[in-house]
Amino acid sequence: MKKLHRLRYSFTEPYQYMNLWESQRNDINKDLDRIQNGDMDELMVFQKNTKDWVEGVNKEFETAQLRKNGRLLIDDFFEETTVTNQIWKENLGILDSDLSMHMKFSLEPKTLFVKKDVIDISEFDSFKAEVNEKLSMQDSQISEIIQAQKIMAAKQEDMAAKQDDMSADLKAILAILSQK
Repeated sequence: MKKLHRLRYSFTEPYQYMNLWESQRNDINKDLDRIQNGDMDELMVFQKNTKDWVEGVNKEFETAQLRKNGRLLIDDFFEETTVTNQIWKENLGILDSDLSMHMKFSLEPKTLFVKKDVIDISEFDSFKAEVNEKLSMQDSQISEIIQAQKIMAAKQEDMAAKQDDMSADLKAILAILSQK
């Protein structure tokens, strides 16, 4: 798979890429045929290998993401808890989304989704409460500003009406004075 990925983005040898793609597809088809026509032991081995492969790909993706962000500069400096903690910190804001709130993909053979383990982070909850409080204060301040603007607009309209009345009175006075 790594060779296939490298060739895909090298754009130098399309025939070699196509040959590797065909061999990959043939291997997958052979595995599927073995599973469909085989016994349960082969199925369990295949699922275990698939689970190991998925975990390996996820681990490579996490290290690549950390390396991209400049947090993991040496290949040998890999500790699973460090990577997990870093990914956890980077994705902390995603916790409230509907899709990732309660379910995650299962690597077990029977079910596709399993419930997530909920971790209680009191600091995060207090931070969220503080942010929500500040947002509500800002909302109330904005509503007060809007109210004040409406009052000012009404006062300006009253002043404009008074000025119009005064200008009409002045014109009437000037008309009377000009007649005399």
